[in-house]
Amino acid sequence: MACERATEEDFAAIEADIERFAELVKQGRPVRDSGQITELYRLIGRATHNEVIVMLIDALSEILRGLIAQLQTPHSNVVQVRRKVLRLMRERDADKAGAALAKHLNALNVLLLEMERKKPAR
Repeated sequence: MACERATEEDFAAIEADIERFAELVKQGRPVRDSGQITELYRLIGRATHNEVIVMLIDALSEILRGLIAQLQTPHSNVVQVRRKVLRLMRERDADKAGAALAKHLNALNVLLLEMERKKPAR
């Protein structure tokens, strides 16, 4: 829905968020603020112009923030993936944008599962 409904203002907000995130990465500052990490998903949700979607993303982001905060290192290609998703959204290619974001989220899931597997048994 974001690919169909997003305005140029929505795209600009997403792009600004990606550039803020990229600058932190470029400076070598670890992005430990999980709110900064999940802001992209909130902005994409807002670009749908559907308040139910925004509420769902907000709720899921709370869960995701807790998990992401436990990661030792961020995924290496996050900035590139975010830029690709934005480019595909601007092209209004929902299938490819969704596939790129799904691939990224699956990679995040693998990292989280690996982290969980390495935790010492209680």
